[in-house]
This record gives sequence, structure tokens and C-alpha cells, in this order.
Amino acid sequence: MCTYQHKNSTLECRGDGYMWDADHDSYDPDDLSMPCPECNTEAYLLEAKEDAESCSHGSANGYVYTGESIWLGAVRVAEAANDPVAKAVLLKIGFVDALLPDASHADGFVTRTYVYK
Repeated sequence: MCTYQHKNSTLECRGDGYMWDADHDSYDPDDLSMPCPECNTEAYLLEAKEDAESCSHGSANGYVYTGESIWLGAVRVAEAANDPVAKAVLLKIGFVDALLPDASHADGFVTRTYVYK
């Protein structure tokens, strides 16, 4: 059984490949919104890829992020939690087109591509 706990938060693995916030009273076994980076590394990185490629920037709880910071943070967490699997998943993913805000472009963002081979 996985016992992963996220640093500096109350997120921990439920033991079924998904995380939950242990600081909250409710536990929903049907909530599959947060894959565990240790025992469900592929789903974790695929979700981060989707987020990085669809969000140029934002903020939540005082934390400012870009698509690129979402991706790079997820890679760091996955490699720390399960390095051999993370590296294999990155090879399988192949590339990520992470978004960054850029007011000089008509769309308001640019893409930075990360290639894994």
C-alpha cells in the first residue's frame, strides 16, 4: 500500500492511486481528481501535461503559476516520488507544450516545448 504524503501539505495517498486532503472531514472514494505521483505516476504526469498545455497563468491561495511552472513542478514531484517510473512515463509522453503568458503575442501566451527522448 502506498503511503505517499505531499511535502508541506495534508495531501496523502488513499492507497488506491489517488490523493485526498487528510485535513478535511469528508473522504470520497469515487473522487479520482488527484492521482498520486508515487503509485499512479503516469496518470499524475498526464494530468499535469493537460493542465500545462491548457493554462497560460493563474493564481490560487497566493500562489501564482503558469503552464510551465505546473509542468516543471509536477516533473520534480514525480521524479522525487518514483524516479524510474517517472522517467519511463516522460519517454512515453514524448513532449509537452507548456504555456507561458506573453502580452506581446496576439493570443497572450507563448508555448515552450519540453521534449523527452
